[in-house]
Amino acid sequence: MNNCYEAGRDGFWLHRFLESRRGIGSTLTPTRREMAGCVLKWIQLTWLLAALAAVGCARSVPVTGGMPSAATPLEIAEAERLMALSLDSWIEQTARIQRISQKIRIAGRDLCGREVSAVLGAAVIDVDSLTAELRPVALERLGKHGRLHVVEVFPGMPAERAGVVRGDSVVSVAGRLSRRLSRLSRSIGSEVDNVEIEVERDGELLELDLPVELGCGYVAALVRTYWGANQINADLRGSTVSIHLALAHELSDDDTLAVVIGHEIAHGILRRELGRWRSGPELEARADRLGCYLAARAGFDLADEMKLLEVLMRDLDRLGEKGTTHPATHERTLALRKALEEIEDKRRRGEPLVPDSL
Repeated sequence: MNNCYEAGRDGFWLHRFLESRRGIGSTLTPTRREMAGCVLKWIQLTWLLAALAAVGCARSVPVTGGMPSAATPLEIAEAERLMALSLDSWIEQTARIQRISQKIRIAGRDLCGREVSAVLGAAVIDVDSLTAELRPVALERLGKHGRLHVVEVFPGMPAERAGVVRGDSVVSVAGRLSRRLSRLSRSIGSEVDNVEIEVERDGELLELDLPVELGCGYVAALVRTYWGANQINADLRGSTVSIHLALAHELSDDDTLAVVIGHEIAHGILRRELGRWRSGPELEARADRLGCYLAARAGFDLADEMKLLEVLMRDLDRLGEKGTTHPATHERTLALRKALEEIEDKRRRGEPLVPDSL
């Protein structure tokens, strides 16, 4: 997206659609309509416009001041089409992030100590976790509230071996209901080999035998950014690796995204090793190094060093906020190059990809 005008073109269509559905235009005075319009466009549409721009959905529609008049059927149809495209993009990026992260979780299992949980082997979405504007579209396509809907099944992983297919909705695992992937993963005991998973498929309830495969207990999720739709960022929140929507679109290459996810999982491992949460340049460099090991163990290609450096330097744009917790480019470059050299050297000697120290 080159400028705010491009975002506004799509915002015009979507805003008219929202007004037609909520009746705002017919119940507020002109002044209050204009104020409500600003609030709606800021709070409800910021993250969605970033997604639309990322998939090239901008339309040449002029932006007018204040709240537009009642939407026409054609405008409503166009807004619905744009929201369907945005949902497509959200599902695609969710599946991609969960596919990459689950491979890394399995490959790094031995580095995570007791911080482990079951790996489902599928990408799932909870309709209720989406914004209010996307929920009606998601419900029409995916189905019921309060379910984890399977949008992709990964080859060779537990879900596929159990017979789970795309389009299934997860009712329960081991007799427990769960609406979040992280809770679902942790609800499966590590001491069992198989667990019962109940799914609904075409209106029929099926009980399947899910093999238990453990991985690092850090589940990745796509998140929407409310403040600053173009924020390129990732962070670790508890046991969840949060990948911001703008970052997912920016990193079209799975190898570079794998390093970023590995970096955040590495923060969780280092936090466990250090016994408490710490921050600073040294810790970021250590997370870079360990993140490269995790990505390499999962089979991702780390050959393009310059691309990796560019990815890991992106947070330098936030130096105004966090200048003391992010290392200078030179420090981080040295740490990353050292990690890549170590990994390549171990591969040449046929040694396991285990860092000499964390």
